[in-house]
Amino acid sequence: MFLSNISDYIGMMYGREGLVRYRDLMYKFLERVKIIYMAYLYDIGNNNPRSDIDDLIKVDEIFENYKIEKFRSALEGKEEISDGVIILRR
Repeated sequence: MFLSNISDYIGMMYGREGLVRYRDLMYKFLERVKIIYMAYLYDIGNNNPRSDIDDLIKVDEIFENYKIEKFRSALEGKEEISDGVIILRR
C-alpha cells in the first residue's frame, strides 16, 4: 500500500491528534497488508520542516516500528539534501 502526502494534510488540517488517529488506522491496515509506504518526506533533517510528518522528532514521538528509506532529493538542484519514505511493516 502506498499513501502519498495524506500524512502531510492530516497533520496540517487536524494537528497532532489527527496524525495519531491516522497512525492508529495505519497499524490496523498492517493486519491485512505486509508493508505500507506511509509518507514521502521532503528534505529530511531540514531545520524548518514543511509539516509534522517531515519533523523526525515528532515522527519518533508518534510512530513505533517504522523505517525511513533515504535517497537523493527529488527537488531539482538539491543534490546535497535527502528525501525519504516512512515505511511501516507487519
